[in-house]
Amino acid sequence: MRGAMVELGGGFTVLRRPRAIVDVTGGLRYLSAKGTLDASVELPGGGTRGAHSAPRADIVNGFAGVRGRIAMTHDGRWYVPFYLDASTGSSKVTWQAVTGAGYVMKGADVSLSYRYLALHGSNDQLMQTVRMSGPSLGTTVRF
Repeated sequence: MRGAMVELGGGFTVLRRPRAIVDVTGGLRYLSAKGTLDASVELPGGGTRGAHSAPRADIVNGFAGVRGRIAMTHDGRWYVPFYLDASTGSSKVTWQAVTGAGYVMKGADVSLSYRYLALHGSNDQLMQTVRMSGPSLGTTVRF
């Protein structure tokens, strides 16, 4: 299975304190996936018979959520970033959560996070239940 996901959205700051920032977010999420299955069977007496299937799914959902950071030190250099959203549309429900640790440097932030994404589609979709997770290393440059 191969896929790609693109999100387009925006946010609005609802809380800004010296040690915490919280934004509400919203937008659209597009997920494209293609599953490929190739099979072959050797027939009695020689020869083979094969089959190929390559269904495709395009899922578009609206999402809403929150994101922000909480300072872990008094100077705010070390922080915990967080992100949580839920969406629906072409799939029943999709949600994702991200958290980790970040460090503020001169002109940039660096963060190491863990992301979990879950998609729950309907019974007639190519992807009925998909869970993806793993680490993420990111940087934000300020200029």
